[in-house]
Amino acid sequence: YKVEPSEIKGALRTKEIVTPRNVVVYLTRELLGMSFPNIGSVLGNRKHATVMYSYDQINKQKETDFNLGKEIKGLTDKIKLEYMC
Repeated sequence: YKVEPSEIKGALRTKEIVTPRNVVVYLTRELLGMSFPNIGSVLGNRKHATVMYSYDQINKQKETDFNLGKEIKGLTDKIKLEYMC
């Protein structure tokens, strides 16, 4: 997504930042099993309800948006291959 970690943790809520941030939340939950409060803490002290909403948004969108589902699958495979041998 070509977004800096500082932007993911920051307060901006433009589409160019929100979608990657939501994907980070989704992948962190799915791959690491972190709790919503812990994810929120790591991502700039966001409230757990905000993190839950982000997770739910991606979970719903990936079912109807073929491209997003493909991106999530590709990122998941890449992360597992490179970091979770």
